[in-house]
Amino acid sequence: MARTGSSESDTPTPDAMADKARQCLVLGDYADVDAYSLEAMILLLKGHYFYVSDNRPRGAATAANLWYLIGMVIRLAVRRGYHRDPSKLPAARLSPFAGEMRRRIWVAIVQVDSLMSFQVGLPSMIPLADCDTALPRNLEFSDLSPEMKALPPSRPVSDVTSILYTIVKSGIMSCFQSVVAHTRSLAPRSYEDTAQLDTRLRTAYSELPAYYQYKPLSQSLIDNPSVIMNRTTIEMLYLKSVIVLHRNYIPQYYKGQSPTASSSSLATSRQVCLDAACTVLGRQAELAAATRDGGLLHDARWMISALTVNDFILAAMVLCLDLTLRGKHGVRDNDDDNSRSLTAIRTAHAIWVASSAQSPEARIAAEALGSTLARVEAQQVQVWQAMPSAQSAVDDSPSLPVDPMSTEDMDGLDFINWVSDLRILICCVFSLTLQAFLDNNCHDPLNEDLDLNAWMLDATKASGFMDPF
Repeated sequence: MARTGSSESDTPTPDAMADKARQCLVLGDYADVDAYSLEAMILLLKGHYFYVSDNRPRGAATAANLWYLIGMVIRLAVRRGYHRDPSKLPAARLSPFAGEMRRRIWVAIVQVDSLMSFQVGLPSMIPLADCDTALPRNLEFSDLSPEMKALPPSRPVSDVTSILYTIVKSGIMSCFQSVVAHTRSLAPRSYEDTAQLDTRLRTAYSELPAYYQYKPLSQSLIDNPSVIMNRTTIEMLYLKSVIVLHRNYIPQYYKGQSPTASSSSLATSRQVCLDAACTVLGRQAELAAATRDGGLLHDARWMISALTVNDFILAAMVLCLDLTLRGKHGVRDNDDDNSRSLTAIRTAHAIWVASSAQSPEARIAAEALGSTLARVEAQQVQVWQAMPSAQSAVDDSPSLPVDPMSTEDMDGLDFINWVSDLRILICCVFSLTLQAFLDNNCHDPLNEDLDLNAWMLDATKASGFMDPF
């Protein structure tokens, strides 16, 4: 294979690896699912994900294209029986070594599919009800060999092996899959189901080995950057699960009604969701400081993937949604929550602005959050001016607060269309196809009045907005 790299290295670039994998797949007629066709398809997927060039920054390959590729990986894997545990396939006559390798490949495929499907807003492509592949054992590669007659027992979780991260993450991933299925269910789900999922999720995270639970960076000075990022990734998955599970109750909280939840339950879900969102943005600030020149994670900044960035935007979206609904309904309590949310959004906005010159994704995020901050701060001024304490003491009758999201103040946008701003932002940041976005939002009660043109005119005034596409 011809090597395509810089003059200082013979290592092929990701696009060269992807090109060679593509050639091998075509020449090998991969549709026949011959030996190594799955492995070649996985190499193609990884090559596309890490593709880097001057014209297409990392992550600019559309999430939709990656989703199509993972779909092909899944079909090849299922065709070869990876979705069934090797112990259930005696006719295959798989060696212990081959069986364990299949388990490792399958668990990685399941996790990538879950995250990628959620990112593009489409259902998972794996029929989990038809799958029974067990988790791999906690074994080092040195514990395995093709000639072995039986697998050794799994090492304890105190032994940090190269596969332990994937094994540990699978518990939170299973909860995440259940949360997504719960929130996207076509049939209404009870609040009791939400509460049970919340308990299951918190229990799963609390039972993680301490080595993989969150640890402040100030206490991680001697830890390997990959270990720090593994902890961060697992915690982000946990916090994202909490946000997704509870975010749909925020509008119901401000309406004061829900088909399944009491007012106290709505208040609890809102608070839980805001707490998780603020924590995510706190982690963003922590990582931004650590990846600067001289920072603890400067040399590992490439590990902050598009999926992690998506979590930051999701958290900001939730806080902005709450602030907007708070202003629309004239709510004046919970000032601490209001102040905390605004501080978190301002910090996130500053981070996006700082990196917007190098990243189209950051530029778009900075524009949208800047627009959001301007609106929320303007509505706060209007609400304050409308408060009785700010008016003449001669008039004893309390005045109703001015609706900060009226058409006069919002240039024709209602608050639902503003919520769409950041929903669409997620689509644009990761270059999702318009059709995939619309298909997703057809089932989303927060976007009944989706207005693409309004958002394009209001929230994306930066030049080169369409550059990532």
